[in-house]
Amino acid sequence: MNQADLFVKALSGTVDLAFGVPGGAIEPLYDALHRAEQRGEMRLITTRHESAAVTMAEGAFRASGRLALCCATTGPGALNMVTALASALEECKPVLAVTAQTAQARFGRGALQDSSDVGIDTTAVLAKVCKYSTTVTHPAQLLPKLRQALAHAMSAPRGPVHLSVPADVFKAPIDEQLIAAQLAAISRVEDSVGAPLQLRPSQLAQLATHFERAQRPVLVLGEEATEEMPSILQFLARMNWPVVTTAAGHGAIDTDHPCYRGVVGFAGHSTAAATVAGADAVLVLGSHYRDLCVAATPALLDGRAMHIAPTSKSFAATVEGTLAIQACIASALAVVGAAAAPQAPLQRVDVRPVLGELPFPAPPAALNAVMNALALPLRGFFDAGNAWSWSLHYLPANEQLESIRAMGLGQMAWAIPAAIGAAVADHDTRSVCVTGDGSWLMCSHELSVAVQQRIPVVFVILNDCQLGMVKHGQAMGGAEPAGFHLPAVDFSQLARAQGAVAIRVSTRDDLSALSERLREAAGGPVVIELMVDPDFAPPMAERVRQLKEAQAS
Repeated sequence: MNQADLFVKALSGTVDLAFGVPGGAIEPLYDALHRAEQRGEMRLITTRHESAAVTMAEGAFRASGRLALCCATTGPGALNMVTALASALEECKPVLAVTAQTAQARFGRGALQDSSDVGIDTTAVLAKVCKYSTTVTHPAQLLPKLRQALAHAMSAPRGPVHLSVPADVFKAPIDEQLIAAQLAAISRVEDSVGAPLQLRPSQLAQLATHFERAQRPVLVLGEEATEEMPSILQFLARMNWPVVTTAAGHGAIDTDHPCYRGVVGFAGHSTAAATVAGADAVLVLGSHYRDLCVAATPALLDGRAMHIAPTSKSFAATVEGTLAIQACIASALAVVGAAAAPQAPLQRVDVRPVLGELPFPAPPAALNAVMNALALPLRGFFDAGNAWSWSLHYLPANEQLESIRAMGLGQMAWAIPAAIGAAVADHDTRSVCVTGDGSWLMCSHELSVAVQQRIPVVFVILNDCQLGMVKHGQAMGGAEPAGFHLPAVDFSQLARAQGAVAIRVSTRDDLSALSERLREAAGGPVVIELMVDPDFAPPMAERVRQLKEAQAS
């Protein structure tokens, strides 16, 4: 055993999935990961790009709640991780990134891909997109710094962490007498969020006063509300408040719930906008308050709103007129529930447009039909672009269709590796990625990972031969029609060339036959190329207005 073997052994019980791209300097770690895989302790998946390795690790966490490892070699390998780590940081999702360094004796001496502090300092670069980033300069630091990294990753707000390890450190021999003590100290780092923050007496009074006389209260759920849904559903069962979600919070509550009134903000619903506009008191739970999520909704930006979230990161964009309290959501709901009067029971409202009235090439109708053809339950990953707007505005979210988006950074092609990582980590719920042709052109090489590993993931490509959100945004905003054109590509043929089952849907007959063709394609990845109307405008007028106002200010 060497230090790399000890490092992998220390992860036992915490990490059992590793994604990455090998290279010279990271080879000692790959040797140890391979040996662990041979023992049945680790699954090692070689991705086609280091950014995808990060996002697959994030997808694995979203599906299983377990931390995953992503690794890259020195220099460009480490730098390729930057965008995906930044997205994970914005999403508050933990991943453990390990990158290599050349041997320390070669630092500053012209070594290929020198990433030390006298070269291209990857530790410093990745520090900007991670909660914790450090270089291990001695074997005795390896496990203590790993322990610190795991604690940072899993403490609130969760996020990515990074260790940069020189090749000579990983290859160093170990002291057999110290192994037991070292491993005992890191056998498992539990989630270190700790006890939830409790409300102070002054905050208790503020909450109670704000809602005790409310006649038209509304509950708004953001992305951090998802982990508190049992308490939220108990509150709604007794209080009968209308509830809306932000775009990022879509999927937190079943869209068939009698209290549900739709999405407010990006690609939102008129029922949600009217509900919030008519409120005299608004309780916002766990929203990051980004412009995509609130879309300048007045009731969320003035004195009517109170914002409760378990982490202070949620308050970065909260405006001055909104009172923000960092506290346990469940404890805040208990205070409000005791102070406010229950409302009359609500009847279910179907907030989504009637899809049957749309012709087949219309993207939302075609997408809805494809999702209905897939066997439930599904875990849906929706990519940046029109996949966001169609799914938010037209698709349901419930126990049978989990709805996941990374709306913090808005990284194109994020959903492709995220769905693969989720499918690796959880075999019980089928992962489906809904993406656009622009995103697919960026990241379709990762399909070969799913083919090679026989990963049962479904990719739905909305093919309109353009960057649809760009085109329609330009038209709505009065900009020049430039840069959105894409070539007409038969993605189903490209997918077959990589070894995947591929189905092209361009007519109603293709759609009718889809269920049967999917049953024949069980066992590995499936690509559904969905040809859609390029001129059907997405529900994004509010986003265009925001952009125009920002450019004018």
